Amino acid sequence: MLILGHRGASKTYPENTLAAFAAAYDAGADGLEWDVHATADGVPVLTHDRSLARRTGDGRNVDEATLEQIKQLDAGNGERIPTLAEALALCAGRGYLDIEVKQSGIEADVLDVLNGYEGAWGISSFDWTSLVTFRELSADAELWLLAMKTDQSLLETAARISAKGVALHFSAISAESIARLSAAKLQILAWTVNDPAEARRLNDLGIEGLITDIPESIKPLFA
Repeated sequence: MLILGHRGASKTYPENTLAAFAAAYDAGADGLEWDVHATADGVPVLTHDRSLARRTGDGRNVDEATLEQIKQLDAGNGERIPTLAEALALCAGRGYLDIEVKQSGIEADVLDVLNGYEGAWGISSFDWTSLVTFRELSADAELWLLAMKTDQSLLETAARISAKGVALHFSAISAESIARLSAAKLQILAWTVNDPAEARRLNDLGIEGLITDIPESIKPLFA
């Protein structure tokens, strides 16, 4: 089972930073999950919130600031908000990347940066219309629907965009939901799993991977 660092090793390092990503790899993570917005000048950067306030204390939104302005902000412990390109350079094919796109309208910019990257990656989003756009732009992109539950709408959209799988909240994963998704030939990732007992339950159910804030604690369970 793949163990992916949620925004890196985000329990102990500033989330979505190069330090958090490096720490997740050092902990043995099989890959990373991170979040993408774009700056006012159209550069994809890694941050979960549209607002910069929680991470940096700056009151602007990501899309209201240029890359130059964003690079001046402290994202925790002196870390800077990385660009998608910088994060890909760090990873350099070291593991699977779950790239959650948080902002619609940036699909082409994201694909432009990913073009030529030789590692394994997939794009996920709660905004399924954005995933439709990704599929229209790329016949080959690996797409994952983010969801809180398994229902008919999820299955229909997954079929429409030829999704690889779904990323579900761990509480929504059961033998029944797995059977339903497996029948639709969809793989399953679970988020965000920090409890060892829950991680073992999901492993026993046979899902493809889980996303955790603490890869340093969860990965050794399956060594």
